[in-house]
Amino acid sequence: MGLGHLQNLAATIFQPSVNPVAKATFTLLKEFHLKGIKRIEVKFDPFHPNVKSIRDFVYYLSAPRIRQSNVKCAFKTSVVNDRSEPTALVTVDSGHKYLFKTGNLTSLEVVQEFHKILQKHAPQEKIDEYSFTRRK
Repeated sequence: MGLGHLQNLAATIFQPSVNPVAKATFTLLKEFHLKGIKRIEVKFDPFHPNVKSIRDFVYYLSAPRIRQSNVKCAFKTSVVNDRSEPTALVTVDSGHKYLFKTGNLTSLEVVQEFHKILQKHAPQEKIDEYSFTRRK
């Protein structure tokens, strides 16, 4: 399930040309990766009335392209039956932890907040500096 599959999925299910929310979600999903993320713990009750956003989040993160971006990232999903609010606890490499309480968030809002964490904590790739001198 690569990027092509996500594009086909977006074209058939989300219809991004018609739905601006789905288009914004898909645009952010193209930039998703797990670099700089150490662990993601998701907990939800499938009978909670506002569980759709966390289930979408789990689905998005389970794409092979995203999972392969950091194979050391631990991903744990807990399904409970206590009517608790759906949550996602994201731990970054530096040790910071971010708790998402997604009961009142849309799928797009969860994706946007996770994207902010990715931008803030993604490791910067080093660019080798070359000195250009003229040969004589």
